[in-house]
Amino acid sequence: NHMNSLFVENEREMLFEDIIKKRTQPGILIFKQHQELVFINSEAANFLKDINKKKDEMPDEVLKVCRSLKKISASGAERPSCNASASISNKGQIYSIRALPLFHTGKKNGSSHTMVIIERCTPRRNVEIEKVKAKFNLSKREAEVVEGIVKGFTNREIASDLCLSEYTVKDYIKKIMNKLGVKCRTLIFCRVIE
Repeated sequence: NHMNSLFVENEREMLFEDIIKKRTQPGILIFKQHQELVFINSEAANFLKDINKKKDEMPDEVLKVCRSLKKISASGAERPSCNASASISNKGQIYSIRALPLFHTGKKNGSSHTMVIIERCTPRRNVEIEKVKAKFNLSKREAEVVEGIVKGFTNREIASDLCLSEYTVKDYIKKIMNKLGVKCRTLIFCRVIE
């Protein structure tokens, strides 16, 4: 039994390593308050070359997320949830762009810099939900929750989409994990795309 659980643990680690290897490094840009670029990594420089229609200019989408972040910050939103995002498509490739405020340690309000993260999105995997439903003996609702997880939705987004409470979605996720023989939400995704 111990050997069996060790094998399952090793298999799980390999799944995570696989996911990490397939993920591209994010592009990072850091701006001062007035959108003055003070840092850019090589990944961001490469992404900008792919995205940019006008040479040597910051794409509008990057500047828009910075402006959106300023509005969110000005509205007095909580610091941890204070971020803005957008996506941009070029030659069939989709990029995710997120802006987050950077705060000095001990400083209560007012960020001095904005960090922008650019990531190349991998195409969504098409999962045949009916096959997944049959394979794991899922109810209609459980299958809908799995579909939301595969699409990358949060529990709140799944709840909103299915007109359920977040607590109900969490209960469904526990039942789904039992049926799939996994112990975390991420492994639901791994099991159904195998």
